[in-house]
Amino acid sequence: FNCYIMLLYFCLTISLAAASSYNYQLRTDEYNYFDFVRQWGPNLCYEASHACLPIPPSVNYWTIHGLWPSYDAKHYPQYCKSCHFNGTLLDPIREELEAQWMTDYSGGDEKFWSHEYCKHGTCCLDVLPTELEFFSKALQLHQLYKIDDVLQKKGINPSSEMAYSLHDVYNALNGAFMRPTFWCRFVKDSGVSKQLLYQVSICIDKTFTLVGCPAQEHESCIYDKEVYFIPNA
Repeated sequence: FNCYIMLLYFCLTISLAAASSYNYQLRTDEYNYFDFVRQWGPNLCYEASHACLPIPPSVNYWTIHGLWPSYDAKHYPQYCKSCHFNGTLLDPIREELEAQWMTDYSGGDEKFWSHEYCKHGTCCLDVLPTELEFFSKALQLHQLYKIDDVLQKKGINPSSEMAYSLHDVYNALNGAFMRPTFWCRFVKDSGVSKQLLYQVSICIDKTFTLVGCPAQEHESCIYDKEVYFIPNA
């Protein structure tokens, strides 16, 4: 009987924790900063398990993945309001969006923009109340905080052969952007395991000022292993 009571208590505790976490993510007023995520498309698509759309040859630079209101490293609001995405509202910036915020997944750019806006953009209407303002702000931040420029100044350039110390990459971006976070994946190339850095997050507060990102509980990169930046063929 005591074992049964203990098991019941354990299950109830887990259920309440899960419910609390679920409700916590859906409270629209619960975010402290933006997680601004950029990606290196060739590293995302190289030997990928999903089918990537071809990356235009001219795109040999970091592009935008998303601007995500976040509470901390593990919690963020999502789908906060009913969403009726209207792509025509983005016509004034469409050309720049197509160049800087493209997707490699099937469905195309506008479907991806709709997903990003409905999931994340509806949760920061207090500071970015319209679609156009949301996407325009991301483009502005992308130009203001250029990953390409920082890495190039440190001699870190795309190469299929050249590997770089991830500590050097981190130090370069940390010096410019205040404690970024990294996303890595691992592939086998001619029998050799390669670490590919495919996304970088920097964190920005509600006044759009740089802040250090909170520590990640589970880091996807191995900092003592070298990293590659596959060029866009």
